[in-house]
Amino acid sequence: MGWSRGALSAYLALVMAVGPLLHYSVSALGPLMVESLGLTATQFGSLWLFTFGAASVCTITAGVVADILDERVVLIGIFVLAFAAVLIGGVAGSYGWLLVALSISGAVQSLSNPVSNRLVAAQVERSGQGVVLGIKQSGVQGAQLFAGLVLPSVAVIVGWRYAIIGSGLIVAVGLLPTMRLVPLSLPDSSRHDPLSPGQVPAAVWWLSGYAFLLGIVVQATNVYLPLYLYEELEASVTRAGLIAAVLGGFGVLARLLWGGLAGRVTDLRRLLSGLAVVALVAVAAVFAAHRCGEWLVWVGASMFSFSALAANAIIMLAVVRVVPSGSVGRGTGRVSLGLFLGFMVGPLLAGIVVDRWGFLSAWAVVAGVAALMIALVAMWRRD
Repeated sequence: MGWSRGALSAYLALVMAVGPLLHYSVSALGPLMVESLGLTATQFGSLWLFTFGAASVCTITAGVVADILDERVVLIGIFVLAFAAVLIGGVAGSYGWLLVALSISGAVQSLSNPVSNRLVAAQVERSGQGVVLGIKQSGVQGAQLFAGLVLPSVAVIVGWRYAIIGSGLIVAVGLLPTMRLVPLSLPDSSRHDPLSPGQVPAAVWWLSGYAFLLGIVVQATNVYLPLYLYEELEASVTRAGLIAAVLGGFGVLARLLWGGLAGRVTDLRRLLSGLAVVALVAVAAVFAAHRCGEWLVWVGASMFSFSALAANAIIMLAVVRVVPSGSVGRGTGRVSLGLFLGFMVGPLLAGIVVDRWGFLSAWAVVAGVAALMIALVAMWRRD
C-alpha cells in the first residue's frame, strides 16, 4: 500500500471499528431501546445471537474471500455494508428490523479481521506486527468508547434513533481513504491454494477454543453491564451508558499496551493465561458490587478492559505468527469462528439466566467460563 506504519495502523483501526459500531451502540443505548421497543432481557440478548450467528456463518468464507479477492474490493464492501447496518438499525421500528441490521453488522465483522490481518502480514515486518495489531484491534474498543461516551447523551436530547444514524458519519469517512489510497493489486494465483484441516497448525485449534470461551465472557459482559447498572444498581441512563465508554476506553489502551508487549514475547500462552485470571477477578468484582457499592463495578470494568478486551489482540498476533502468510485470511477465519460462536452464546445465555435467576447468577456463570479459559491454557501447555 505504500503507507507509513502509523497511517496503516490508524486506517486498520477504523476498518475494525465500523463493523461492531452498531452493536456497541445498541448495548450503550440498551435501557432506552428496551423500553421503546418493549424487549425482554432474553430478546435483547438474542440480538447478539443473530449478529454473531451471521458472523459465524460468514467467517470461513470471509477468510477465503480475504485471501483471494483484491484488498480494496473487500474494504469497500466492509464500509458500504457497515453504513447500511447503521442506517437500518437507526430507522428500525421493530425487533425484526433490528435483527436484520445486526445480522449485516455481523457479516461485516467476519471480513474485518481476515483482510486486515492479511495486510499486516504482507506490509509489516515481524518485529513491528505486535504494535500494529494492537493498534488495529483497538479500533473495536474505540467504537465501544465512542458508543458509550457520546451516544447516550445525544440520545437523551434527540432520541436513540438519531443518535445511531448520526454515528454512520464515522463509517462514511472510511470510504474516502479506501477509494483514493488503497491500490488495486494484481491477481495472485497462490491465494487460491486451499488450507485443508490437515494443514492447520495445532495452535489454531487451541486459539479457536480459547476465542470461543473469550467470546462468551466478553459479549455477556458488554451487553449486560449497562443494564445491570441501570436495573440492579439504579444508575441513570447516562451513567449506565458511560460504563460502555469505560470498557471501550480502557480497552483501547490495553490493546495498545499489550500489543506492544506481545511483540517481544515468544510464548503468547503465558499472556493469554494471565489475561484470563485478571478477567475472572474483574467479573468477581462486578458480582460483589451489589453488596459493596456501585464503585466496584467501575473497578471491575476497568480490570475487564485491560484483560478480556485485550486478549483478542494477542490471539490475532498468534494467528499471524503461526499461519503461512498466503493463508492468514483463512487461518483468521477459523479462529474468528470460535470467537463469533462465543459472541453468539454469551448474551443469549446471560439473558436467559437474568430472566430466570437474576443478574448475580449471570455473573457467576460468566466467572465460571473465565475459569474454563484458564484451564484450557493449562491443558494447552501440557500438549
